[in-house]
Order: sequence, then C-alpha cells, then structure tokens
Amino acid sequence: MKKRISEKCIFAALLNISVFVMFVAVGCGLHNPLSADDPSSDVATAEDAEEVKMFQLSDLETEAGSGLYRLTDLVPEYEGMEIASYGMRDENEVLFIYKTARAYDEVYEWATDSSAESQETSDSSVETQEGADSSAEPQEGADSSVEPLEDTDSAAEPQEATGSDAKDDSEYDYYRFAGLNLLTGEVTEYPWNMRTGLDEYGYSRWLTAVSVNPVIMYDYSNGSVYMPESDTPEIIVQDEKISGDILYKNDKLYIVRSSGIISQINEDGSLETVYTLPDVLANMYLEKSESDDYIKVSATTYTGDSVFLDIDPNTWKDNVYQQDYYDYYISGSDDDAYFALESEGLEGPTTKLMVIESSGDCYRIDIAESEFERLNSTDYYVNLNQTAKAGKYILAALSGYDGDYDGFLLWDYKTGEKGNMVPNEKKPYEIPVLSYDDLDNRAKEIEDKYGVAVVYGENIQPSLSDFEFETYTNSGEIMKAFDTVEETLKLFPEGFFDQLEENYVRNTVIYFTGKQAPKDASINITDSYGVTSDESGLMTIFVNIVDGTLTKATLMHELTHAIDRKLIYDNALDEYRWSTYNPSDFDYYYAYIDENGNDYSESGDYIYTSYANDAYSTDYKDTYFVDVYAKTWPTEDRSRLMEYLMGYDYEDDMYHSEHMQDKLEYFFDCIRNDLGTDTWPEETSWEKKLKQIKSN
Repeated sequence: MKKRISEKCIFAALLNISVFVMFVAVGCGLHNPLSADDPSSDVATAEDAEEVKMFQLSDLETEAGSGLYRLTDLVPEYEGMEIASYGMRDENEVLFIYKTARAYDEVYEWATDSSAESQETSDSSVETQEGADSSAEPQEGADSSVEPLEDTDSAAEPQEATGSDAKDDSEYDYYRFAGLNLLTGEVTEYPWNMRTGLDEYGYSRWLTAVSVNPVIMYDYSNGSVYMPESDTPEIIVQDEKISGDILYKNDKLYIVRSSGIISQINEDGSLETVYTLPDVLANMYLEKSESDDYIKVSATTYTGDSVFLDIDPNTWKDNVYQQDYYDYYISGSDDDAYFALESEGLEGPTTKLMVIESSGDCYRIDIAESEFERLNSTDYYVNLNQTAKAGKYILAALSGYDGDYDGFLLWDYKTGEKGNMVPNEKKPYEIPVLSYDDLDNRAKEIEDKYGVAVVYGENIQPSLSDFEFETYTNSGEIMKAFDTVEETLKLFPEGFFDQLEENYVRNTVIYFTGKQAPKDASINITDSYGVTSDESGLMTIFVNIVDGTLTKATLMHELTHAIDRKLIYDNALDEYRWSTYNPSDFDYYYAYIDENGNDYSESGDYIYTSYANDAYSTDYKDTYFVDVYAKTWPTEDRSRLMEYLMGYDYEDDMYHSEHMQDKLEYFFDCIRNDLGTDTWPEETSWEKKLKQIKSN
C-alpha cells in the first residue's frame, strides 16, 4: 500500500511578495447590517461627513504624495490579539479581523458578558496602543468547535485561567471583528466573536476570511462556513475533508476544486455541481481575474500545455485560451477594474501599487522607502488582498517577513500617476480531442511491450476484500497516467513480468482509479495512493490518478509490493534474515493504525529513520528506515526503499546509510536469484543506481 502523504519533502521558507489571498464566498439570505434602515449606519449622513473625511485624511497625508494616507494610528489594537486579515467593506469602512496572538505555554479563559449589539465607540474608548477594555467577567472554558459567541461583549479580552477550569490555550483560537469608519474615525466593534477547537492533527484551526462584506469565514479543516450576517450563520459542507477554493459570486457560495469541478454550496451543506472542466483538462486552480464578470481558472492538458478559462457564472459556459503571465501580481477585481502589485524581480520589497481600469487607464504609485523606515525596518513589503478595493480607495498593508501587518495605507488611486495598460492578449486555444480508441490503443501498446494490462474508466474492478475504488474517467489524466506507467515499466528487464507471474498468477493488471477507501478504517489508512493484491489469481495494482497524482515513485512502490509477494510465495526471501539488518532492539508495528485509532505515520516515532534529529548531521550512519511508514510492515520497508531509490531521478543522501545499502543488496539478490534469466543485463537499473550512490 502506498501512503498518500509524501513525507520526503524538503521545506524552504519562501518570501511571498505577492498577495495574502482572500477567497470570496457566497451565502443565502445575506443582509448588510449597515443598510440604510439600520440605525448603526447613521454615523455620518450630511455633506459635512465628506468634509470630515477629507480633513482627517489630509492630516494623515504622507510625503509619498497626495492621495496616500496613513491609517496605522487609527487601527484599533487589542491586547493578546493580532490582525489576521482586513478589507474594505465599502468606500467608507475598513474591517479588521483579529486572531489570538498566543504563546503556547500560556493558559487563557475568555471573558464575556451579555451584550450582543454592535457597539460603536469613538477611538478614545477603544485601546489603540495599550490594549482593550478587560472589565468583562470571565467565561467558562471554550467549546472544541468553532462557535460564534452571540452573548459576547465585543470588548472582552482573554483572562488568565487558574485551577481546574484552566484550559491549554492551544485548544482554541479566538476571532473578533472591528470596523474603522473613514468618515468619522469611529470604531464599530461587531458582535461576531468566534472561537475554534483543534483540527485533526491537534492544532488550533485557522479560519480563512472569504469575504468582508458580508463577513464570511471558512474553516478548511472541517468544511464549515460561518456567515454571521446571514439568516444561515453556519453551513457545514457535507463532504468529508472538502478541499478547494471558496468563492463568493452572485450571492452564492461555490467551491472550486482542483479535480475540475465547481460546486454550489447549498444552505443544508449539500453540494451541487454547476461546472465540470472539459475532459482532457485537469489540475484546475482559481486565479485572480481581470474582471468581476467571470471566474478565471487555470488548468493543464494531458500534453502538458497550460491554459486559462474564463467561466461565466450565469451560463457556466467557458472560454479556453492561453495568456502570457503578467509581470505584476493581480490581487483582485472590483467595479470594472483590477488592482495589482508591481515588482522589479525578487530583490527588495514590493512597493508599487497599480489599478487597471477596463478602459485601459492605469494608475500607479510607488510607496516611498520612508514608509518602511517608519516601522523601524526596510524588511517590509506591500500586501494587498482580494478585498483591498472599494470605490476609489485601495487599502494596502505593510507586512514584515514574519507575516504580521504592521502598517496600513489608504490610497485614492485616481490621484496616482496615470498611464495606459492593455491586459495581456488572450489567445484562443483549441482543446485536443481524445477518444476511447486512443486510450485503448495506448493500453494495448503497453501490454504488448511489457506484458502488463492496464484497465481504466468504468471498466475497473470496483473493490477488493478490504478496499473500494471510485471510477475516474478524465481521458486527459488517463493518457498522462499511461505515460507514467511506461516510464516506470521500462526500468525493468525485458520479460520481467512473465517471470513475476510464472507459477503464481495469471496476469499483472494495473487499474487506474479515483478515490480509494478502506472498508475498515480502523485497520487501514484512509488516504491511500495505491493498493496491491493477489486476490483471484491476478496480480492487481490499483493506483489513484486523480489530479495527476500518479507518479513513478507511487507505481514503483506498488510494483515492489508485487515483487515482494512473489518472492515470499516462492520462499525466495527470508524474513528472519531481513530482520538482522535492523537494529537489535527494533520490531515493526505490524499495523497501519495504532491502538488509539491514529495512523502510525503520524503517531509513530522517528528513531532510526531519515527524519531522526541527527540523521542528516551524521550522514545517516544510524538510519535504517526511510520514514515512520516504513516501520509498519517489512513489505512497506522494502517498498519505501525502492520507491525513493527508483522513483526519483536524484540520488537521495539517506542512501549513504550502510544499513539501507545492506538491505537493498539483500533484496536485489533475492530478486535476481528468483526472477533473473539469461537475458537480464549484467546490472539492472536498481543495481546500477545503488552502485553509483556507493561510489560517490
């Protein structure tokens, strides 16, 4: 079995100089609490209000030029909290979303009282420098799920908990919302405070701000959408571990999935498919569009071409084209204009803002370096998110490399340097056509050449005794999977699979599947990329090919399981001898799931693996296993070794381990002694690669 999570990754900290992405989503029955009939909207209605605004903003004018104003000193601050996101609710109000800034060795309880109304205060009653009012009474411990605190005083702050009521503050995060009125400078503290519990990995869940007008928050870990301004304040998406980009369009909620499906999210949490990517395209991702009139996505063809699609959300018709990438970073679009960040390469911070109107008029401003120096550092960049524009104003944040928002600027973009810019040409693209005859011919070529059958689409075997498999019919992804199969099978000597089947199984069959699910999740992993079986007299290998997930490494892993089964069937591999290549105090888990129902890949220890703390620094001298998953069963140990040796073109440093080399050499001997023939080369591809590693 191939574990879905690839643990052999090299992580690097990358500077994101583009945008803090906020995806926009939709709700049913949404209303604006600042509508004309809402008393809280009567903050400034006379012509004098505009004069107040201009007077206040003029006082904040910077040396960068007219039309750019500092808002930093007007932004409310709350003790123990930091800004998680922000946006323009309309031309007169900025919304700031705060999240608990927590030290994990501290313990908090949250203070609340019975106030549930929006409370408008002048900025003198909201702590803008020293912290917020903490006079509210403490509340008992927080729930483990995200819960809007409807009876919460919006000025309440975390209080230190003691005794048996204290909770480790890693159990929840806390969110609050405050609006800054640009007409009056007043702050509205909204009663939408929320708290979260833990995700499936034990971390506090992060709520993504999807929209600020209306406010929509999304919990990606459990598929919950929170809409405090709606008649339906919470929707739980009825699809386990939903993944994709949440989109707010035409007063509806959508989720855009990489699998090529756009679904509308209904009030009851059910999903209704409204758009499906053309069959030969795959890997669909939401892109920032040049207009609000359409949804822009990117995708790839089975031939490797990158394309874009503009999708009409009213008719769900699409326009497929190719387009050169912009040399700036589009952040979002609003009112027939899109706004972006412009940068001269990756050297230094991003400092230039631009707005391009549908007419072709372009407005620019370069934020002076002095604005960064005011924050006591030049290590800042300008940050825009998708809700940064309302009317003629652009709200920009100054962000440090730590991701914190330390300053805010408001730009009246009509005052910027005016020029002209035409969006990059959209060149029509004709989607290649694939028929099932094309796929059948490809399958026949592979079977004739390698002796391995490939079955796909509706023809796959739907289940084994312990697993069930969904069908997957995207012809483009199927054709790409054929390429991966051939790339992997050519690593084996001619006639190899005839020897594998001899006196054992009738044939070797690879099935291209969709999602793979165990019948009993208490004993099998739920996120499998591949499953191998010899049931019914066939060597069957089921590989998930959704979204191009099939790789040479995955297939090599599963083919090693097939080899392993043959060697054990022929008594050609001695498990006792294999165990002598492991540490004397070691034994396999002999299970995928531990006694608490957790995947051993998550709960197991890293000792003796390439992930052990001292593995790299000691050149893997005490490394016996690729990762924790390799410690579940001997067959997974061997499959992991072959997967990383032959599944990737590079040479992994962990194979400097003499213990791993000894294991592989024994395994190679077993393969050659049992399956080798006179036609085999002097060195197989795996023997040759290990020899190269040992010689380095």
